[in-house]
This record gives sequence, structure tokens and C-alpha cells, in this order.
Amino acid sequence: MLLPRGAELRHLAIIQPCVKELRLYLLDSKGLTDNTDIIFIGDNGNAPQVAQNVDPKKAKATCYHYGVHVPLIVAGPSVVRPGRTNTSLINATDLFATIPELCSYSAWREAVPKTTTIDAVSFLPIIKDDAVSVRSWAFSEQFTKPAIPADAKTIRNERYQLLHFDTGSEEFYDLIADPLENTDLLLGKLTATQQENDASLCSQMKTLTGVGTCQTVSVELSTDESVVTVHPNPATTHVRLRSSADLRRIVISDLQGRERDLPVNEQISIAELGIGTYVLRITYIDGKESVQTLVVER
Repeated sequence: MLLPRGAELRHLAIIQPCVKELRLYLLDSKGLTDNTDIIFIGDNGNAPQVAQNVDPKKAKATCYHYGVHVPLIVAGPSVVRPGRTNTSLINATDLFATIPELCSYSAWREAVPKTTTIDAVSFLPIIKDDAVSVRSWAFSEQFTKPAIPADAKTIRNERYQLLHFDTGSEEFYDLIADPLENTDLLLGKLTATQQENDASLCSQMKTLTGVGTCQTVSVELSTDESVVTVHPNPATTHVRLRSSADLRRIVISDLQGRERDLPVNEQISIAELGIGTYVLRITYIDGKESVQTLVVER
């Protein structure tokens, strides 16, 4: 949550007495200060009436960045190098995995029915200062009864955010260049990097929820938008890349951002890839790029 300095001080003035009372009456008085960790997390965004520097229609009760990005503070003896900050992505669901591990219960997964999907990722490595991040995307959704136009699902990575509204429309933003989300990138021509991120986020959202168009959008290519084709797609063991222009490099990445180079051949083996959705970033001799989504099945 980004606040002007004055508003930040007012928020601190409200929070600090609460923390002081919590420590004094619940911890210090019972001798629990040295063996108790405290997790403080904010509610979902600011109400439109008090939203700072943002369109009130993109504040609380929406899936826009300002409506779902909240502060998270962890304090206590488990925190290594206290006083530091971390801007990595964390989902509120990650508390489900983190709290048991804070209590030294590492086998908590065995208590969860095998038929239950676990979305939580423990951020204990961040608390222990053993890692700077634990996940490459964060997901949120809003649903009301009766439904309202703002109901949506959203997924973001370190830079980009994709929103899929229950009405069927989608929006896509660059949170570094446009943190207040004033410019929907899907209304213009995407760069190759933007298209790669849009395809990756959309595929992950579709895996999580079953919704998302994941449609091919316009991107700046060497000659035209059909300059390269991938066949078959979905594929099992091999794919063929056919292009009207010479290729310089082919990079494949999974939805966690792990990438590797593929040989620049007409036929490419994918037998070593696991089942899932991948992004192919293709660079041409003239330096232009194209991005394609590849689905691997068995």
C-alpha cells in the first residue's frame, strides 16, 4: 500500500498503540514476548472514500492492485535480521503453510487430505532470510451475491497484472510503469515481453480457475503476425517451427519463469518437458521477437 508521507504517519499513529497494547497486556505480562511471533496483515485495500491518489473505482472491493495489495508485518524471535523490508509476492493463503512451519511442524501436509489441492506456499524462508521470494505469481478474486460488475479474478507477477472480469472482459497492466493502472495494455499493441507475460499469467489463471481467454494478441513481429507457426500444438514429443524469416534464438519458459534455450531447428524434441503450458520466445535475425504459447500433453 503506497501512501503519501502524511497519510503514512497517520496510519502509523493508529497502528502503534495497538501493537503496544498487544505486547504489554498479552505478551509482556505473561512472559511470552521471547517465544511469540506476531503476524499483522491488512484488510483488502482502502475504501473509496479514503483512497489516496487512485481512481475510487479501483480501490477496495475491486481486484485492481490498490484493492488487493495490503501490508504484511511479521515480528518476533523467528525473524532473522528484523527491521528489513521485502517486496516479494505473498498470497494470504500462504499463511496456511507458514504458521505450522513457524511452530516447527514441517509435516503439516500429511494432515491435509490427499484429494485437497494445496495452494499455500510457506514464506518461512523469507522470515529466516534464506530467500528473497517463494512464489512467482499471486492470485485474488472477488465474488458477491448478487453479482456486481466489479466481480473478477486477478493474477500478477513481479511486474504485470491480468484481470478477468466475470462479465468476460480482461485488462492487463504494467505495475512498475503504471502503478495506478491507468493504461490497459490490451487496448494497444503489446511488445513481445508483454505478450509473454500476458500468456503466462493467463495460462496460470486458467489452470487455477478454468477461466481466461488466453487469446493471441497483437505483437510487433519481423514481417507479419503469422511469421511463425508451431505444430502440433498441443504436442507430445516434438514440435515443428515454420517461419518465413530466419530465426536466431528460441527460449522456452514454464509458468514459474524457469527458462532454457532450445535448438534452432525445424523439428524440436520436447520429450524432456513435463505436462503443462509453456511460453516460446522466438528471436529473429533482425532482432524482432515473437511469442507463442505451447501446450505439452502426454
